Amino acid sequence: MVKQLLLPEEKRMIRAECCFKSLQTLYKELKKTKNDYPRRKTILHYMEREYYNAVFDSPAIQTGIHTRDYEKTGDHYMSPQILSNFIFDHANVYLKQLDDFWNIFELSCRTILTTPEINLRIRSIKKKLRLTSVESYEKAGIDLYYDHSLIKDHSKFLRIPEVITEWEKGFKNKNFELYKNKDFEVPLQYQVGTLEKFL
Repeated sequence: MVKQLLLPEEKRMIRAECCFKSLQTLYKELKKTKNDYPRRKTILHYMEREYYNAVFDSPAIQTGIHTRDYEKTGDHYMSPQILSNFIFDHANVYLKQLDDFWNIFELSCRTILTTPEINLRIRSIKKKLRLTSVESYEKAGIDLYYDHSLIKDHSKFLRIPEVITEWEKGFKNKNFELYKNKDFEVPLQYQVGTLEKFL
């Protein structure tokens, strides 16, 4: 086995750089498929997975925040899937400059220590009720702690930028579809969750 020589932040930076270049390439491919909607959705899926895998293969950033009962399970409280879509919807910013991309990537790597059960519960409630990341623990009735002291204002400790929270509300209200970047625009019949209504 090879000895690890890099610090966690350095490993995250390498992952972020590789992911950034890969997403730039995929985005160029997506822009070539203007009228091929199934192909566009597939490329978007690849882009989401590329980002998700890069985050989960990177060392997590331990925030010191935890639930009352917790194990070694780290919940990425700002979902990598959500943040990947934020990046794509603002590709003119986050796929242009690595520094801007890096700030979002680091936010994706932040974790809350919890249990597997709480992690699954939060994920389910968040999607079902279309909660933003900043409000999910509070609305689920799960207390958060920092150094074993109860946190009264989750948003202060989670430090999710307001611009992301506002975008996240719009994204979830638009049926989990990108709505700012017209390069990702697809007809209704190809959008997530619309076909099931007619089956």
